[in-house]
Amino acid sequence: MSTPKDIFETRIANKTANADLQKKINAVFRFDLSGPQGGTWIVDFKPGTAGVRQAPEQAQCTVGLTDTDFLAMLDGQMDPTRAFMSGKIKVTGEMMLAMKLGQLFQ
Repeated sequence: MSTPKDIFETRIANKTANADLQKKINAVFRFDLSGPQGGTWIVDFKPGTAGVRQAPEQAQCTVGLTDTDFLAMLDGQMDPTRAFMSGKIKVTGEMMLAMKLGQLFQ
């Protein structure tokens, strides 16, 4: 089974390298995951700095959730909108950017 670290470093890192997605999203996200496999990851879609890095940097949109909820969401077992409405996902910063996150989870 994949860990959040594996997913950030492979699947999500590959998406940040996509020039079309960089143009569409053009933002920096921070994921704060709690739990034993948690941590803080920056997901950068800005041309020139794009990529994934594990760092406590500032971002335009910060998403907080547990490591298990993150994995469930990426596996399609948890609907991100429903999870946000129920408080399982906390979003701070530019809320409109959170809407673009769906492209990460496809």
